[in-house]
Amino acid sequence: MKIFPLTDFPERFLKLKSLYLYDESKRVFIKNKDFFIFDVDDSEMIGEYVKLKLIDYNSINEVQSFANKFVLIEETKKKKLAKGQHYFHELIDFDVYAGDELMGKVAAFENYGGDDLIKTKDMKNEDKYIPYRKEFIEKIDEKTKRIYIKMIEGLI
Repeated sequence: MKIFPLTDFPERFLKLKSLYLYDESKRVFIKNKDFFIFDVDDSEMIGEYVKLKLIDYNSINEVQSFANKFVLIEETKKKKLAKGQHYFHELIDFDVYAGDELMGKVAAFENYGGDDLIKTKDMKNEDKYIPYRKEFIEKIDEKTKRIYIKMIEGLI
């Protein structure tokens, strides 16, 4: 399989022994026979892509249905980040504040080719986007599950 890594640590694929496949459009994990886990036979980096061979899958036809699915690993196998760094999924459902004003709740993170964007849902359930950049993020408080942003004219 040809994988486009969405991780900041693509070298992790070279040591990967098992993985999960997730269909985001259906919000389900893909089954491998009777289980959800797939064992990895071999992997190599080819430019910005990863070539991955799964055990018991020997042709392109057998993995064709896996196209456009997400490769996931167990939470316990994720790389430890430095203090002050966060995985995006850890920030989902955090409240977003500008000063004392609640601006919304983190719904997702998106990227359309530029900077990462925090997608929030405001009190009217409307989508608002905030650049995930140090210029706009004042503080992320894990204890209170709040993100404090620096509001400037035209940001939202």
